[in-house]
Amino acid sequence: KDLFEYFTSHDDDIDYEWIQHIVASISVALICIFNRGYMHLDLKLENIMYNPESKKITLVDWGSSHQATNKLKRIKYNVGTKDYCAPEIYLRHYYSNSDIYSLGCIYWILLTGKYPHDIKSRKFGYAQISEEFPSPESKESFELLSEEQQSFLKVTLIKDCRKRIMYPELEKIEFINNYINNLNL
Repeated sequence: KDLFEYFTSHDDDIDYEWIQHIVASISVALICIFNRGYMHLDLKLENIMYNPESKKITLVDWGSSHQATNKLKRIKYNVGTKDYCAPEIYLRHYYSNSDIYSLGCIYWILLTGKYPHDIKSRKFGYAQISEEFPSPESKESFELLSEEQQSFLKVTLIKDCRKRIMYPELEKIEFINNYINNLNL
């Protein structure tokens, strides 16, 4: 099943340990593909297959993928899905941490069951994302989260891609670092 299907059909089985495992798994996949010179650019629950027996994830639908970059790069066509894509994608650009923004969206959705922003139109998507997270509409749900959860969201859901966390810092987040250390690579 894709992660959206699994998440919506197993909401009674979802706990924070499971969410940490999933987000850490996705993080490792993103780090690996970035280190190999690619970015997914359409990261969403529906593009992540989940095997509940092995607890492994697989990223699918690479139609929006682009070469990894350390510069703001122009995109010639629409990529991403409006409720998950990084703000710079709405301006037809991508940056080395655009997938990290989408990871933050996934984390928020798994924690709250809601999208982080109310994007009504792709055309005006950039303007519909608040400068800081949480947005006024998300503040109440945000305040119910633990300090660790809030901290992760604050560094991944930053509108300005130049201020958003990068892959080396992502690896240092405690629950992701613990997951990496337990992989015995």
